[in-house]
Amino acid sequence: EKANQQRFEAMDKRFEAVEKRLDATERANQQRFEAIEKRFESLEKTNQQRFELIEKHFESIEKANQQRFEAIDKRFEAVEKRLSFLQWFMGAGFTFLAFLITLINFIH
Repeated sequence: EKANQQRFEAMDKRFEAVEKRLDATERANQQRFEAIEKRFESLEKTNQQRFELIEKHFESIEKANQQRFEAIDKRFEAVEKRLSFLQWFMGAGFTFLAFLITLINFIH
């Protein structure tokens, strides 16, 4: 019986040693996971800041392009008005010339 008692005590010591190693491993793994989590949080913040900067940059580009398109639209409107005036003026000129030719032919 004493031999069995010693065996059980030896097994208990082994189990305690294994349990201590598992606890130490678990603590080390927990520390590693916390460090990794902090690193990911830091990377996430950095990436968020980068995305915000990129978004602001694209917004400024979009505003600049919008201003350019508005300026181009104004130029086209001005050209369109000039062409419309020229078209009217040419039509009036041809009408006047046709009238003069008719008048000259009528007089002769």
